[in-house]
Amino acid sequence: MLPGQPEGVLSSTASYEARAFGIHSAMPVSEAQKLCRDLIIVSGHYAYYEELSSQFMNIVSEYTDQIEVASIDECYADVTDKIIHYAKPLDLAWEIQKRI
Repeated sequence: MLPGQPEGVLSSTASYEARAFGIHSAMPVSEAQKLCRDLIIVSGHYAYYEELSSQFMNIVSEYTDQIEVASIDECYADVTDKIIHYAKPLDLAWEIQKRI
């Protein structure tokens, strides 16, 4: 639920089990509870997510300064200048993935 919203809204995502009941992200909690009476609402740990996001973006920024943040855990990174130093493009991808 989101603070300041009396009804509450599923702000992030719904589990696969919840989706089987027709529940989806951005759905009012009251509507989701009608679809599934046993629905369990789990609060997020936003400070922790922000810390992980910061660590993630810091790792990516070591490979390029051309980053477009798409969400808390996604970005587009232009690694054109960096990738030429690798035998295969996937070598760079694997390196970044291992660090993350």
